[in-house]
Amino acid sequence: MRRIILGVQVAFGAEGGAFGARTAVVCGVDTSVAIPAGVWLVETDAHTTVRFTYDFPTGTFVTWVPASTVAMIYSDGFNVEFRGDGTGGTGHQSQVFPLA
Repeated sequence: MRRIILGVQVAFGAEGGAFGARTAVVCGVDTSVAIPAGVWLVETDAHTTVRFTYDFPTGTFVTWVPASTVAMIYSDGFNVEFRGDGTGGTGHQSQVFPLA
């Protein structure tokens, strides 16, 4: 179990912080990158979205986080992904650790 220190401001990814490091996720043109399992704070730029599919392998996708937005999401590691548009872009993800 990771120890979270409450009441102290620390950088993302620092020891005792509630968030993992802020990591860039580069999405190529019309390319998807799966988001690992867990709870994540995600950021999209003007050319990326976060989407999920509820009926794999049919692959009907629903946009969960539109372009240029920040949200907290849950991923199972398979059905949730960053998606680059016709230009491609860069999203960011930071894991959210449980407060226990």
